[in-house]
Amino acid sequence: MKPGARRVEIPYGPFMLPANGMKSEFVTRAKMPCSNCYITAMQANIKYTDGREANIDTGAWLHHMVSSMGIKPIFASGNERTPLVLDNDMKYGLDVGPTDRISMMIDLMSASSENKNLLLTMTYDYVPKMGAVAYKPVFMVSRV
Repeated sequence: MKPGARRVEIPYGPFMLPANGMKSEFVTRAKMPCSNCYITAMQANIKYTDGREANIDTGAWLHHMVSSMGIKPIFASGNERTPLVLDNDMKYGLDVGPTDRISMMIDLMSASSENKNLLLTMTYDYVPKMGAVAYKPVFMVSRV
């Protein structure tokens, strides 16, 4: 994380995952990590409501999730939970204005004989625009 950046983990849910099933959720107007900022990194995770990490070894996995601002996709992840880091070498970030909103499509899967209550957690790194010296906005592009 670069100097001046902040990190926040936001839980979304809880979502009841049925035994040996799949749960699809669409979250509109998801809680934002910041306003008037540049999001410089994102990573998805799933946890149980008691805070323990959920994964294949406990019978649950993140099939996939996609987050969007408006109609533009900004991030996608699956159970590999790969982080997106935009400011490794240079100062880039996803430009978030005061009225921007994130929505998410979340698919969770179970290989367990028991129902599970899960949270999707998103960890965001961001830099407030007031302290974002020399940061430049990025635009996500999806290829079909």
